[in-house]
Amino acid sequence: MDDDFDFNDDFQRFSESISRFENMIKNDTPGFFDVEEIEYLIDFYMDKNQMSKVEKIIEIGESLHPYSIELQLKKAQFYQNIHRPNKSLKLLNKLEQIEPTNIDLLYLKASVYSQLRENKKSIEYYQKLLPLVEEDELEEILMHIAFEYENLRNYHEAVNYFKQVLKNNPGNETAVFELTFCYEITNQLEEGVKFFQKFLDYHPYSSSAWYNLGTTYFKLGLFEKAIDAFEFVIAINEHYTPAYYGKAGALFELERYNEAINTYFQVFDIEEPDAQIYHNIAESYEKLEDYTQAIQYYKKAIALNPIYSDAYMGMAVSYNELGQNKSALFFAKKGVELDEKNADFQYIFGDILKANGFYEEAILAYSKVIQLLPDTKSIWLDLAETFREYLDIEHAIEVLHKGLEQHADYALYHYRLTAYYLMKNDITDAVKHMEKAIHSDASEVTELVEFYPECINFEEIILLIENIGK
Repeated sequence: MDDDFDFNDDFQRFSESISRFENMIKNDTPGFFDVEEIEYLIDFYMDKNQMSKVEKIIEIGESLHPYSIELQLKKAQFYQNIHRPNKSLKLLNKLEQIEPTNIDLLYLKASVYSQLRENKKSIEYYQKLLPLVEEDELEEILMHIAFEYENLRNYHEAVNYFKQVLKNNPGNETAVFELTFCYEITNQLEEGVKFFQKFLDYHPYSSSAWYNLGTTYFKLGLFEKAIDAFEFVIAINEHYTPAYYGKAGALFELERYNEAINTYFQVFDIEEPDAQIYHNIAESYEKLEDYTQAIQYYKKAIALNPIYSDAYMGMAVSYNELGQNKSALFFAKKGVELDEKNADFQYIFGDILKANGFYEEAILAYSKVIQLLPDTKSIWLDLAETFREYLDIEHAIEVLHKGLEQHADYALYHYRLTAYYLMKNDITDAVKHMEKAIHSDASEVTELVEFYPECINFEEIILLIENIGK
């Protein structure tokens, strides 16, 4: 395969050729260039993306050296670079009949097939290269084959080739990360754990392997083990910042929020903090119910990224918890404006609007949640209760019946309807929905009692509760 174009090494050697070519164009005079000069000039102007000059050089080269395979390959490469892969392939097919084992030709043809998304053909030509290239070039070819298999969604074969790469070069971090991706997308995280454990037996100081083992544990919900793996990364390389994020994220999931915050602060000793780390610290303070501190760090995140919608919504939640309604509404509205199709944001916005008595706006926000994420079962309960508070029970009942059209067996709708019918003293319909609720999920009966404690005043309801499990 051709070495990459090296401007610094070759520029002085061919500077006179560049000057002659520029004068030739300027004065429209003829000139002579040998094959090596033509190849250099093509690479030089290709690197500068001056394709009209590349085309002119190719024209000159063909007139001077009509039988040069090297120049024809450069022409095929030119066609590929200007996104005319079919024209490149047509030329390469002719050249392959002349030199079927030309390494540069086979490599370029594999690349063109990849550009055309003919991944199987691309693999075929990369595999032809394997017995032809030098040992130090095998890794690159194997990586290309693995990527083509990924493009085909044949992750099993991709894994095999990434493993071959790591067998020859355990330090190839790209292969390590791609293996993790393949194990995740095929839902074989346990296999990923086994591979990295075995790999680390032989390469215990591979920070990338420890890191990917940690992320795999994290995705499996094994947060303690994830923390151990991330700490190994930090022990090997204390400047490996993703490991700090991984460790802090695992601590967060374990509700060890103070430790998560301290871990994030350790990153400050390595690099300048960004908006994400400030947001994560703020979120941890929010979980600790230290809303004042949370707001301070959300502000820092917004200062670095003025369109960080998550930070605005975090501010809204924190101000809402502090009872600062106007600020909560302001930041919730800003968050929704930045990401209006985010169902979670619309839900939070609706809750804050409702808490502040803006029922019509809350109903609109809740309705958007249903549009954006129709599988959100709880939204129908909140929407119904908003209608009850704003209008009447009849509207609330109507909303929940619409919810039942989407989620027919959801017990909480039936328990809530039981409460609503009891409120209007409709014992018959209340009992009917109570029976359905118990049939769907008897364990949720406490939801009814918590929402409407007065239900214990109805003998029919008490009797149904007492007969649960009998």
